[in-house]
Amino acid sequence: MMKEKIFAFLCLMSLLLSGCYEDKGNYDYNNLLKITITGFLLEKDDGTESEITSLTVTAGQVVKVRPILSFENEKDKKNLAYTWLFKDKVIGNEEKLNYTTEEVLSGYVLFDMEDLDTGNHFRATFPLSVLDPYAGSGFLVLSEKEGEPCLSFLMGAYTDGNDQFTPYIGLYQKENGKVLPKDVFKIHEHFRNNRHSTQIMAVCKSDFVDINAYTFKEEIRAAGLFMSGEIPTISDVMFMQWVDLVADEQGRLYKRVKSTNELFHSNRFLPSFVKDEQGEVLQGIRIIPGDISNSKNFCLLYDTYKKRYLIISDWKGSYGNTLAKIVVAQHGSGEQGWSEGFTRLDRMDGYKVVYTGHYMNPSEYLYPAANRYFSIIEKDGVYYHQHFRVNRDYTTGAMDVTEDIQGILPGLGGIMQENSIFCILRYSFGFDASIHPYLLMSSGKSLYLYDITERDSNSAEGFFKLYEFDSPIVAMNGECISGTQLGVGLEDGSFHVLNMTLAKDHLMDKEKLFLWSLPAGELGTIKDIQYNVQNQSPNFY
Repeated sequence: MMKEKIFAFLCLMSLLLSGCYEDKGNYDYNNLLKITITGFLLEKDDGTESEITSLTVTAGQVVKVRPILSFENEKDKKNLAYTWLFKDKVIGNEEKLNYTTEEVLSGYVLFDMEDLDTGNHFRATFPLSVLDPYAGSGFLVLSEKEGEPCLSFLMGAYTDGNDQFTPYIGLYQKENGKVLPKDVFKIHEHFRNNRHSTQIMAVCKSDFVDINAYTFKEEIRAAGLFMSGEIPTISDVMFMQWVDLVADEQGRLYKRVKSTNELFHSNRFLPSFVKDEQGEVLQGIRIIPGDISNSKNFCLLYDTYKKRYLIISDWKGSYGNTLAKIVVAQHGSGEQGWSEGFTRLDRMDGYKVVYTGHYMNPSEYLYPAANRYFSIIEKDGVYYHQHFRVNRDYTTGAMDVTEDIQGILPGLGGIMQENSIFCILRYSFGFDASIHPYLLMSSGKSLYLYDITERDSNSAEGFFKLYEFDSPIVAMNGECISGTQLGVGLEDGSFHVLNMTLAKDHLMDKEKLFLWSLPAGELGTIKDIQYNVQNQSPNFY
């Protein structure tokens, strides 16, 4: 009897289960629609497509993506619904995504296909990063166009082995609905300890305008940053991690020490001028740009009145600080330490300092708290080169000079003009023959190259003509972190990016030297060029 009850129960359960199967659609599962999403294709601006595994765009950019689909048991009439999701928000309901990005976000885009006849879902994802609209490195160009100041950004990208640039002409005007002050004369980039680590400053004689490097929106002006309430006539600036300097038209310095290096601006400039260790007001100061990243923490100055180099500290250590302390450049081995034949940096009387610039080489990795400098000096019509290294002690913050070398600089007198421009490929590491920290000099339409790694005057090869343009050179910048790019602006308003890899082997070879150009008429009259390191920046803590 018990066996019969068990048998009856099993038969009943079998009938019930069969009914549930039929209620779900009474399908032949061997003929169900099956879809495999094998990847995604991105539609480019020119209409072509390329397969992606991830995607990085800037805010405001349109994302056009479609799935790569593989069907099994494809039905004559598909009844499908599509949903694209990003950060829990529906961004599309068509098979092809057409999405205009807005916020700065990162996450996964989920593509969901539902077979409405069966309720089956087919899904796949890809990572999407939406960056700030102008998040990238490239050349900032200050110019005058149609009688108004014009600040443009030539944003660079490395694609398929070729350097390409997206020109955003008049970007400051576009993003702010106004123009810069007419007395703007240079661009300065400064840094902080933060995810958005760089800021752009348009320096004017009567003001400075700080601009967000990632959005190009104006952030702050000089008003209110001086304790006196008055803005001096500005000739130059240097904004470091902790110490900021503003030079007036007589080369006198105003300074402020910030309360934190996590802000671009904190505290105000003192109303009194900076003094030296003897209590005398510094005048005729020339600010010498250099690497002011975390391990350096100082800036080199040249005192044109007293003919000496000075070092100002930007160091704040764990057990103390020497912020804003100014010392005369002295040799690390004492009074007798200067090399024979080297013009002492604390006694430059009788010499004219033509140019001083910073550069890097492999030894700086062994001495990270050091900056290396190359200088051109002149006396009685003879030009000399000087090499020296400025060091900061890790424990005390003390600063001194070592590795001083001097020799005759051949060939300069015959090519240099009164308005010649100098610049060094500051971040060329010089590990091999392909990338060197070249010195570049303009002479009218001609661009000359000098390999500053040639330290021995007996073997120095002198200056080579790298290229002759169709118009005089008016601005240059070689601060690209890789040391591979030089930006050159010409009098006719054209702009050119030169490939500096193996440059000395490609003299006058336009095909090898020219990476990218912008023709005359786009930028107007070029005034200044600054390479915005941004994503390439060294460590600024």
